[in-house]
Amino acid sequence: MYYHHIPFIYSINHILLGYISFYYYKIAIIFIIYQLYQYYANIRFFFLNDKKILQGNSKSHTLRILLEFIFGTAVATITYYMMHFSDLG
Repeated sequence: MYYHHIPFIYSINHILLGYISFYYYKIAIIFIIYQLYQYYANIRFFFLNDKKILQGNSKSHTLRILLEFIFGTAVATITYYMMHFSDLG
């Protein structure tokens, strides 16, 4: 059974991983491979509070997760450049 809802804690986790990946690029590689594996295997892993594997995945679900990750990376990039190349730092 597939449902489109992404729990808030997972969205925050995707954003934080994106932020951290700005400093540790290997996280980005692992995250993208992990998400693509879930998409192609048509499953979703829940590790934080549910500890289960569900059948079903979609392009829109995977895209949303990747966009959350990219958002975190963008925030890290903007913050980094603002602190290092402006009068703020």
